[in-house]
Amino acid sequence: MEAKDIQMSGFTELFLRYRDKYIALANSYIHDLPVSEDIVVDAFTKFWASRETLQLTSSPEAYILAMVRNASLNHLRDKAIHDKAKKTILADLEALQSDDLQWLFGEDVERIFRNFLDTLPEDSRNIFQASRFDDLTYKQIAEKYGITQRKVKREISKVLHAIRIALKDYLPALVVIYPGLMN
Repeated sequence: MEAKDIQMSGFTELFLRYRDKYIALANSYIHDLPVSEDIVVDAFTKFWASRETLQLTSSPEAYILAMVRNASLNHLRDKAIHDKAKKTILADLEALQSDDLQWLFGEDVERIFRNFLDTLPEDSRNIFQASRFDDLTYKQIAEKYGITQRKVKREISKVLHAIRIALKDYLPALVVIYPGLMN
C-alpha cells in the first residue's frame, strides 16, 4: 500500500491501533511519558503530512515505528548534549565565582581600575567612592558634599559608563571581584 493511498479513516485506525504500542516503545528509551506521547503524535503527524511524497519500502506501521525509534534516539542525543552543555556552563559559573579568577585577573583589573579612578575629577571620584566603597546613600552623599541627589546620581552614572568603556574586556572579572560595583 502506498502512503498516499491511505485515507483519513485508515489513518485514524492505524493511529488508534498502534499509538499505545509506539508510546510504550518510545518510553522504553526515554523514560518520560509526556515526551514519549509527544514523539508518537509528532511521528504520526509527520507521516500524515508527507504521505503524498513518501515512497514506502515497508508498511506504514513499520515506517512510523522507525520514525518513533529515531525520534526517541534523537531526543536522547539532544538531551545528552543539553546536559553536557549545562554541566559545562555550571562549571564555568563556579569558576567565575572562585578565588582563582581574582588571582588571574585581580591585579590587572585592580591596577586599571585604580588608574581609571585617578583620572577622574576629584568630585566625581569622591562621589563614586562614597557610593560604592563607603556604602553611603545618594542623600548622604548629597549632604556630605553639599550637592543635590540628582547630581550624585548623574555623576555616578557618568563614572559607571566610563568604567564600562575602560574595563570592557574585564567586565566579567570585575563583577566577580567587586560585586555590586556596576549596579
